[in-house]
Amino acid sequence: MPQAKSINSFPDCGAFMNKAAEATKGYRQLFADRGAAHSFRMRCYTLRTRTQKRNEEIYQQGHPMFGCSVWDTLVLSLVPIERRGVNLWALEAQHTGMSTVGEEEIL
Repeated sequence: MPQAKSINSFPDCGAFMNKAAEATKGYRQLFADRGAAHSFRMRCYTLRTRTQKRNEEIYQQGHPMFGCSVWDTLVLSLVPIERRGVNLWALEAQHTGMSTVGEEEIL
């Protein structure tokens, strides 16, 4: 099913990513199954992409927000978790570069 065209169709995604952007380590939302978590992640990606495109119309080239979104620094990951004996899925939004201990080339 195609995503809605309007940015206003994703208030839940915007609220989630705003909380993650304001949180020190990020934010997590829980889902009953992987499919629901994946669907929500795709909606978040859609909102981010549409916001980037809208900012190309609002800001002039050379402005820091031209073609960008306030959520560009977030990495969205699906993570299986267990809570009180129940297997759930979480969508975690973390700031890029957090919790790294080094880097290396993949061979």
